[in-house]
Amino acid sequence: MTPEMPLVTQFASPERASEGEVARQVRLLAEVEYLPQFTNITSNFVAVMNPERQIVYANRPLIDFAGETAQSVYGKRLGEFLGCIHSDEVCGCGTTEYCSVCGMTQAVLETRENRSSRKDWRVIQKTGDFLEFRVQAEPLKMHHSDFSRCPARKPDQRPDIAASCRGKHD
Repeated sequence: MTPEMPLVTQFASPERASEGEVARQVRLLAEVEYLPQFTNITSNFVAVMNPERQIVYANRPLIDFAGETAQSVYGKRLGEFLGCIHSDEVCGCGTTEYCSVCGMTQAVLETRENRSSRKDWRVIQKTGDFLEFRVQAEPLKMHHSDFSRCPARKPDQRPDIAASCRGKHD
């Protein structure tokens, strides 16, 4: 029997949680009855990722955006889910040299250091389409498990309070 060779990556860890562990984490978050109430009232995308950067919760706007079902999303990384052109390279989403400048990967990794992180996140899809978001990742601890809560919005969705106030007073 030969020892397993470690997976070589150019950026983040390629390790993934088992299907059973992902299912356990999905169930854990499903028990939080207020989570859908708070995350589905916004048009922003909200994902919760496990320490291996796999999706264990996605709000309705994120699921609808990709035309997927919730069950088909769980266990994927966001680049895989959105069809990033680099998600099939090296050892998957987050592991290529290009991923070192990915705002989402950077933000999630910073939450592992118990820090919040705001980044711009750009995805070139396999279809050639270009997506751009602003992500605000936060560490999230539930039932002795660590997660990353990652709401993301398109930069043009940022509220412009001054412009909305001007419209009322002009």
